[in-house]
Formats: sequence, structure tokens, C-alpha cells
Amino acid sequence: MAKSQWKFRLALTALLTASAGALVVAAASIKPAVGIAAPKAPLVMSFRGAQWIWGGGGNPAKTAPGETRYFRRDFEFEAGAKPTQAKLLITADNQFVVYVNGTLVGQTKGHDEDWKTPLEFNIQPHLTIEKNSLAILAKNSRPGPAGLIVMASVILSNGKRIDL
Repeated sequence: MAKSQWKFRLALTALLTASAGALVVAAASIKPAVGIAAPKAPLVMSFRGAQWIWGGGGNPAKTAPGETRYFRRDFEFEAGAKPTQAKLLITADNQFVVYVNGTLVGQTKGHDEDWKTPLEFNIQPHLTIEKNSLAILAKNSRPGPAGLIVMASVILSNGKRIDL
């Protein structure tokens, strides 16, 4: 049987006959067959707990010069814990380019309004069990408000979720 196929057992508590010979199942429950693991829940992303950052003093939420800033976050996982799912949600006022372990994983299209639509990237293929690095180039393309907001979430082989 292919990996993508599932076997299910249908536990019925009552059957009712409907018109045209169709059967209606009442109070039924679906249980996975013995020996088949339930599918992994998808990693759902949000900016919950994240904050806009920019640096350099002043109040960049109100005004900042048009310039480029560089951000980096280094991190590692517990010994032997392999990242099985990992996503990154990001936006920057106005533009960004993001790298994971030196590999370009995404960027905005270069328009001043790109920041209004956060982008999500699958970063799992770029992570290692050991040391990892997230590097971001963020650009405020003209004087005005500036900021970067990013959330990375990783599910490890031991079931733990890490939010960066």
C-alpha cells in the first residue's frame, strides 16, 4: 500500500435508510486501523508573541531613514532532535531578503507596499540538527516608518515545538 493511503475502520452505532437506497450513518466514529499512525498536524503560523523590530534608536514606528538593516539569529536544537517541520512567517516595511544557513529562502518583490502581505516559507529542508542561522536583510526604501517582524516555528522529531 502506498504511504499516502489510509485504512480506516468505521464503528457504526446506528444505520438509517434514506431515500433512493442511500444509507445515512448516525452517531458514527472513524478510528484509524491498528498499526497506522495518525497524520501529523500541519504547522500553523502566526505573529503571536512576535514584535516589530528595527533598532538604531528613535521611534522607527513613526519615522526612520531610508536604509538597509541586517538581522541575524543563531540557534541549535537538542542533541539528536531532527527538525521534522519548520516554517517562517515574515514581513518588513518595506522589503526583505531572508537566508537560512546561507541559502536564500525568500524575498519580497521589491515594491514599497510588499510589507502589507506577510510571506510564509518552508525552511525545514534548510535546517540541520546542529547549529543554524537565520539572516535577514531588511530595507526601508524611503524615509518613514520601518520595521521587521518574523516568526519561525520548528517541530522536532521528539515532538517539541520551538518558536524563534
